[in-house]
Amino acid sequence: MRRYSKIFALSSSLTLPIFLFNCKKDVSKDSSSTTSATQVSDAGPYYGAEMRTKNGYGTMDKALRVTWRAKPAKGNCSITLLSLFNADRIFSTNQGAWSEITFEIFNGAATAPYKGDFQTQFITRASPNAPATQRGKGHDKLHKRGGNVPNVWDGKFHDFQVEWMPSTSDNAYLAFFIDGKEIRREKGGDLKFLEGNLDIYSAAWMSKKIGQPNSWGCVDNSPRIASTALILDNFKVEQQNGKTWGVLEERSFANAADIQAFDLSDWSFESFDGKYCPANVVHQAGSEIRLELDKKCGPG
Repeated sequence: MRRYSKIFALSSSLTLPIFLFNCKKDVSKDSSSTTSATQVSDAGPYYGAEMRTKNGYGTMDKALRVTWRAKPAKGNCSITLLSLFNADRIFSTNQGAWSEITFEIFNGAATAPYKGDFQTQFITRASPNAPATQRGKGHDKLHKRGGNVPNVWDGKFHDFQVEWMPSTSDNAYLAFFIDGKEIRREKGGDLKFLEGNLDIYSAAWMSKKIGQPNSWGCVDNSPRIASTALILDNFKVEQQNGKTWGVLEERSFANAADIQAFDLSDWSFESFDGKYCPANVVHQAGSEIRLELDKKCGPG
């Protein structure tokens, strides 16, 4: 899970206070659509990439569906994050209660087996009376390839999907899917503490190494990857109206201008060995957005 200790600034010009997430061959910035990665020196800092929707989504008692068509970033200690979160309301205005719904994808290394390849997570206020800005109660579940869980490291694009019914009653539900296969479903309980109107994030970042404070998501002590990327092929947000689903936002990434539809981040947090760089969000030939994770900020 993300551990937030410090946010420096978002490219939307917000200045946010301190908080806590739990958690090359260089891959050149060219037209390659792979997430191939290479191991060189694993000394930080690293520069990752994060983009978020300009609008919040999640209307109470209307089901929401978010789909990312993506290839996760590969490599030991690299983290792909696909999430819904209300960071601005918590940390810039102190008006929100911590609400987060997340795919946290790790274990891209080809080394020792791990207890899971990724986890699904939702985080809520611990109780109705808990401080609004306090990181609340986590509800994580580890997933490993096999059975109903597709191999997300096969070099192909996969559909990562969240379906969520925001509600303050026990009608609230949350389901996670990969390639249309349900891998987790929750109903009622703490889900009613999730706020609506959440921003949607896509990110690649590098964890600190095992043995360093706040390391999270590394497979083992093998070297961290020097360069990798999260690649997005499509992004869609839908809302259910009666028996049909209507599209609220969809990006095919056919044009570089699609990047302008998102806010790009420029900040860091406690587990991240580096920071996000807006220039590491790159459009590449075809219809793909590449979120670079490497040793430099910007192309080259």
